[in-house]
Parts: sequence; structure tokens; C-alpha cells
Amino acid sequence: MEFTSIIGFTNAEATSIVSNDTWFEKNRLDAAVQRYIKYETDETGKHVISISRTNTPADGHVKVDKWLCRESIETDTPSKVAAFLFSVNANKGPAVEVKKFFANGGTVSGDTEMAYLGHVAWLVGNGGYGSDTDLLCQYERFYTEKNIPMLDLSTGRDIFSNELYWWAFVEIRNLMKTGTVDQKELAVLEAGMEQDIRLVKQFM
Repeated sequence: MEFTSIIGFTNAEATSIVSNDTWFEKNRLDAAVQRYIKYETDETGKHVISISRTNTPADGHVKVDKWLCRESIETDTPSKVAAFLFSVNANKGPAVEVKKFFANGGTVSGDTEMAYLGHVAWLVGNGGYGSDTDLLCQYERFYTEKNIPMLDLSTGRDIFSNELYWWAFVEIRNLMKTGTVDQKELAVLEAGMEQDIRLVKQFM
């Protein structure tokens, strides 16, 4: 695979996105979860300009190889190329939001701020999709007693100046550190925040 850019990301940025995507490990053994993608390039064949996805076989779509190893990425088959492009496309929204934050002068200090930035980028980048079942979002709704806002990451550090951060998120982080959270839920929260931190570190 010799693409120069993939839907607006450099090859290096795209590779970083895939290397931090745990979707493959989580869904590898679930036969019911399958993905198929189709992509288009520009006239040079060097730039992927669009990627479409379906959960069922479709004309012109290639099945995603769920055994793609993110620690040692190889794209030597059409299915592995499909897996690579699927991952970049699936994570495009949150990644774009993180890039927007830093492009507008945003800065972060420490893991708590990085985890929060990644969390907000995931929420906004996916248009809130999945927040109804996400455990962290459920905790945040409990503490704020409000719907979770779709913050504008182009405002930089302004995303930290609201009660979602200085009350709900920080409070939840503190509860996690003191062992107040149920152990099963703690593992889920920690895994999610670790992935959010990895998302942010890609573009720092």
C-alpha cells in the first residue's frame, strides 16, 4: 500500500490512528461482527479521497481482515488494506476534532486533561453516537443531571471551562483513583480513558 494521504491524513497520521485502534482485538472472535469497505482515489492513485463502509457484503466492497495486527501493521493483502482504511475512516471524526483543538492554540497538561480532550473529541467527532450506552457518559449524566454538551474544540482550552470538566469528569477521575468505583466498571472506564489519551498523543 503506497498512499500519500488517506481522507486528509498523512500516511504517518493514518498509521498512528490504526496502531491505536483496539477495535480489531475486541471484535476479532465475534463472527457476527463483519465490515466491508470500498474506497476511491484521485487520478494519481496516491490519495484516498473517499471510503464507504457496510456491515454486510456489497458489490465492490472488500471484507475487512479483523486479524490486522496494530503493533506490526502489514497491508500485503486487499483485506488488510481494507482493514487499515476502515480503521482510519472509523476514527476520522474524533481525530479531526483533536487536530482542530491543537490548531486553534489548545494545550493540555497531564493525563486528566488528555483523557478529557480525547473523550470530548470522541463525543463530538461521532456526533454523540454511542453516548447513550457509554459508561463514562452515564456517570457524567449522573453528576451533572444534564445532557452532555457537544463542545466546540476550535475554542481550544475553553472546553475545560464548563461543569462537564470541572465537576463531572474530574470527580469521576478522583473516584477511580480512590477505589470507590465498582471494579468491573473501573476496568471499563480505565480502558476507555487510556484509548482517549492515545488518541490525543497522536497529534501533540
